Amino acid sequence: MSTKIYNGFRLAHSDLLRAHDEIMAWRRELDALHRQKVVDYLARTCIGILDRYACDPSSAAEHHGNSPLSSAYETLFERQKRIRTEQSRDPEVDFGFQMALMPFEGRVYGIVYTEQRDWLEAWMAKPFVEPFPYWNNTDRPDTVREDEWNERARIWHEITERAVGRVPAMAGFTVDCTLDAHALCRPEDVLARIPSFENRLARISFNIAVNERVRAELEKRPDEEARRSFVAIFMRASDWVKGEEGAASLQAVRERCRALLKREITMDDLLAELPKPLEEAFTDPS
Repeated sequence: MSTKIYNGFRLAHSDLLRAHDEIMAWRRELDALHRQKVVDYLARTCIGILDRYACDPSSAAEHHGNSPLSSAYETLFERQKRIRTEQSRDPEVDFGFQMALMPFEGRVYGIVYTEQRDWLEAWMAKPFVEPFPYWNNTDRPDTVREDEWNERARIWHEITERAVGRVPAMAGFTVDCTLDAHALCRPEDVLARIPSFENRLARISFNIAVNERVRAELEKRPDEEARRSFVAIFMRASDWVKGEEGAASLQAVRERCRALLKREITMDDLLAELPKPLEEAFTDPS
């Protein structure tokens, strides 16, 4: 039977009261890291909405009537809800960090569950944490002796054997270290993380150039064929824009966008509702 415990660890001590204090300190540290992740996501999303609206208002139609910041929060919460309800993966917005702690033979073992690799590395680097992974689907790492690897196999096997449903997390108790919905951030923090003008220009120009290439490709194909091969078309379009053939097209889009983008983003830009373009306002019966 395949065993894959990539994020396993062992505490340097067996004192659960001390472990509680260490985890509480980690939660406080993680709270700041969590908020920064949220701020960065909101800044990227806000500027994506604003720059799309500036270059092609119709492409941001779903955000008309909302402020960029409120729309960014909506997308964040909707994506996080989908993770919970559909058990899907979405590392960009999955800010969960849970641990299962399992006392065994006088030591405390654990497994981390998170999509944030930098948080995992920060936890494993704690002086009271010893990385203790194990797997049997590929070769052991060169840094671990064979006898030590075999001992890890025994420990994780016995922990798993006594777990309800043979699920390692069910052999101990689970510790939550973050909450998805609580990380509301100040608008001024989001504004401070807005990317530079040149960064924004490069991003929106590339996206528009790729989308234009995709549309051109789709026009050549029957609907059903295009639907089946959309991902392949998109990947080819991305490669084309990055290559020599697409350089002229990308440069033309870049110059077009340079004239349309706002150079400086203000708090009003983040908080004001995006109006419908004039042509839509005149034809919309509402």
